[in-house]
Amino acid sequence: MSYSPGSYSVSAGMYIFPGGILGDACETFGVSFYRTHSFIFHHLLVLYFVLVLTMRLFEPRFRSVFIVGGVGLAYGIVAAPIAHAINENYCNLLESTIPPLEALRLNQGQELYTVALVACLITGTMLGSLLYVAISKFFMRFIFKKRQETKK
Repeated sequence: MSYSPGSYSVSAGMYIFPGGILGDACETFGVSFYRTHSFIFHHLLVLYFVLVLTMRLFEPRFRSVFIVGGVGLAYGIVAAPIAHAINENYCNLLESTIPPLEALRLNQGQELYTVALVACLITGTMLGSLLYVAISKFFMRFIFKKRQETKK
């Protein structure tokens, strides 16, 4: 079964900076379709990620890191123009809730900010995936070695 880089990124983001992912969807749950959808959709992505890990449906490989980077690049190519076209602050593409990034946007301009944000998205997900794959490989070897020792 495949691994969803989006679910990984959203899961990491929910734990690192939940306000950047959900905004005020927790306080306004049920008020509008948009807020309710945001809350449910992002939590389902986290659930998917947790289920994939716990059920061992994903075998980590180092080439997955490049797949994650490619998906992040494709996402940025599609999401950035659409966010600007419909004037929606989707994924903080128009203005940031993170103060240093908002300062970059105000001081250097929207274009540089958008490129920097997409570059951070790609780099961050690739580094996070690399860390996940490396840790998984280490623990898989450790667990496999332990199983071999207990069989003797």
